[in-house]
Amino acid sequence: MKQLVKLPFPWQVFIENSGCDTILTQARARLCRIQDAAERNFDHWQSPPLWLKKIIAPVVGLTSFSDVKFLEKKINLHHENFVFEICELIFSAKKAMPLQIKFRNENLIRSKRTFSNIMPGIRVLEYCPPYRIEEELRAMIIAAQRHCHLDGLLLSMIISANFVSVHPFTDGNGRASRFLLKELLREIGLWKQPTLPIEFLISNNRRSYVLALNSLIVGARTDYFIEYFSNLITAAAELYVIEQYLKYCRNTAYEG
Repeated sequence: MKQLVKLPFPWQVFIENSGCDTILTQARARLCRIQDAAERNFDHWQSPPLWLKKIIAPVVGLTSFSDVKFLEKKINLHHENFVFEICELIFSAKKAMPLQIKFRNENLIRSKRTFSNIMPGIRVLEYCPPYRIEEELRAMIIAAQRHCHLDGLLLSMIISANFVSVHPFTDGNGRASRFLLKELLREIGLWKQPTLPIEFLISNNRRSYVLALNSLIVGARTDYFIEYFSNLITAAAELYVIEQYLKYCRNTAYEG
């Protein structure tokens, strides 16, 4: 018989000590620098800044992010509105829970292949049963409100992962959680641009994304989770600036 595992989401490990202050500090500094570049007009650049030159070389042939935009548009409209409501509840400190959405009505079990490298002896991870979805979402919102003193970047990553651990919908939970991550970053002011191509990066290496999530959800490991998501967010922000810069070059025939 397969071993089913459902663990409570490990908020406590972050509250006690995330152990990754340096990584978070560096990620915030990178995001601020990238955000500043994204808000500027490229007309003032004599040439791309050094940090952009270093990362633009591998993707210099990239001319369109149409596939990225397509991936980002795949989120269900009802899920999108639900994410907006969750953000509003978290930052307004309201206690009510939005219920105008249909949650899944069956259990979800992921295959052995997906989770086989996380913890010895764990073969299958089962998300919460349908009758507990509302309860766990309420708990997530309350925990986020109680621990709003945590680093904003870290808090956004935790909430997004907590949402995945609940898996409230039959399909589209990952996309909804990443949309939630982007909205949380926008709410705290770390990323104000209209898009953040996280989906593009994940589509090229989904295994690392899944391993990072489950190292936390199953193994309560903060180090790998924080390092991976910090790099994912900042890399997506850099890709956004690259896309904007290439678009600028195409529109102005700039050869800098």
